[in-house]
Amino acid sequence: MRRGGAFSARVAAGLLVLLTLSPALPAGAADRIDPGHLPYPKGGTTAIGPGIDVSNENAQLADTVPATIKRSWRASPPGCPGSSGSGATSMSVTKKITVVHDVQYQCGWVSAYKTSSGKPVWRHRYPRSYRAVVVGSTVYVHHHDADDHEVLDALKLSTGRLRWSSAQVGDGSWNDYVPAVGSGLVMTSLRAVDLKTGATRWSIPHDDTTSTEAATVISGGRVYTSSGLGVAAYDAETGDKLWGRLNDGFPSPFTGTRRPAIHDGRVYVSGLDGTVVLDAKTGALVRRLPGSYRPLAFDGHVGFFTMARYEHSDTVTAVDLDDGHAYWSHELGRPNDWQYRLVTTAPVVSNELVWIQEGVDTRTKGRLVALDEVTGKVRSERTQSCAPVLIDYASITVAQHRIFTPSSCGVLTYVKK
Repeated sequence: MRRGGAFSARVAAGLLVLLTLSPALPAGAADRIDPGHLPYPKGGTTAIGPGIDVSNENAQLADTVPATIKRSWRASPPGCPGSSGSGATSMSVTKKITVVHDVQYQCGWVSAYKTSSGKPVWRHRYPRSYRAVVVGSTVYVHHHDADDHEVLDALKLSTGRLRWSSAQVGDGSWNDYVPAVGSGLVMTSLRAVDLKTGATRWSIPHDDTTSTEAATVISGGRVYTSSGLGVAAYDAETGDKLWGRLNDGFPSPFTGTRRPAIHDGRVYVSGLDGTVVLDAKTGALVRRLPGSYRPLAFDGHVGFFTMARYEHSDTVTAVDLDDGHAYWSHELGRPNDWQYRLVTTAPVVSNELVWIQEGVDTRTKGRLVALDEVTGKVRSERTQSCAPVLIDYASITVAQHRIFTPSSCGVLTYVKK
């Protein structure tokens, strides 16, 4: 069996839908990918966590990590009672400090390390925690307290000291728990909290396009939500609804509550059974693209999709965002006759490379793979010291000329060889 538990059942069901509903890719065109090298901040070397930038684009075009790498530092917090490992799930990276979120059995940790050496700076333990995002000199942590209340904390990056705490920021429903930050706001679900004070500015009501489990992203003065009901946009200043599009009349990408991505004036919401592309200003349907069960990565008019097929290893495909044709497709190899390789993180595009982490199960060591952005050919492969974290929201981060990867034994980092 290639996956276990509820994750396996959900993905296996989705694969059958993907085979029947995803639009077929036209034959490859003669044009080629032109890798981007955007300057900071569009392609800069500071990362806020999952998706690397506030628009959830998984692109770090200005960084310079080459395909040939070597191990640098690794780190993990102490073990909570009953824990057999520490699953690092996301990293926010600044020049001096890197903040890592770890999940363990019955607890979570947010740890700050020196970016250059991995030396611990400060650390906080929570009964349950989901993500930590660094914006400027503040760390925003979404967690549950000892009474199981949902809380958003703002911590000082340099010391971990509490700046403010906002209780009951959620509504008790599951979402992807990624704090969305921008336009002076931070959101974990449908409540907009002031970035500086933690006071509630406004809330999104439940309606025909927005349900309680909506995932959010803030970009260009707007808040975008995606849920099982549809996609909607709100004014970040007032909370007024600007447009909404029902999950109706097209193959549904809204399996779970995939966080939207905003790229070149378009909203991308992807799932196992398709990707819907909407105009960010009006919500009008632009086109449909193939599905991707991991978040997309973007470089100009090219998107990098992760696709799954029943009884096959996973595939990474470079897709033209304008017409849907495939530039290349790379299928992960098989370690033996009875197992398949899985893409265990979203791809990240940087320095003309597409980085992915691949794994087999929770016991087998993962691999960090660099694909050529133009051709899809393998430029390097490196076996890691631990198994990957097989959860939906684990992510690679490229920043400060380093690669930070999640694993079941904490964060693993790499530098130029």
